[in-house]
Amino acid sequence: MKQKNWVDVDLSGFGQLMADRPKVAVLHDLLQNVFDEDATTATVTLVPIDGRRGVANLIVKDDCPSGFSDLRDAYTLYKASKKKNDPTKRGRFNEGEKFVLSLCESAHIATTTGTVTFDSDGRTLSKKSTESGSIFNAIIKATRSEVEEMLREVKKIIVPDDFTVI
Repeated sequence: MKQKNWVDVDLSGFGQLMADRPKVAVLHDLLQNVFDEDATTATVTLVPIDGRRGVANLIVKDDCPSGFSDLRDAYTLYKASKKKNDPTKRGRFNEGEKFVLSLCESAHIATTTGTVTFDSDGRTLSKKSTESGSIFNAIIKATRSEVEEMLREVKKIIVPDDFTVI
């Protein structure tokens, strides 16, 4: 049977790489992506889900006018990054969201160029888009104490001048 891709990535195994990092790295990765764009504001919401143990709802919304210029950046690991040759940018390998996704039960990324939904059935693309900005909305594996720690630690992020994180 012929396969298009030469290499497959085991998302659980990939997530084990993330497991060695502090849980707040989830927020670092998502915020770093926003900081590298033409956004001025990011809103972070992280709350445990009542009645469900070990999961929380994570939403990161930004006001970047153009959103994701290429929606494939949301799900393609090591795709050439427009940030690669810019020393003022944080991301170079297109890993950030993928590390976060590896810790999620499900996720939904809506942006100006479309929407991608990740769930137990795989990945689904849709043309539904935002007028501006992007919204990362996920059910992430995190205990209540991890959520509390993440919310404490995220306040220590050095936010670029003229940028607001709520």
